[in-house]
Amino acid sequence: FIFKSLIHILCLIFQTIFHFSTF
Repeated sequence: FIFKSLIHILCLIFQTIFHFSTF
């Protein structure tokens, strides 16, 4: 199943957004 992959991608996107948000 691609559930773990989806969570990983979601976490990556959230991390990127947070990084840009602080910037």
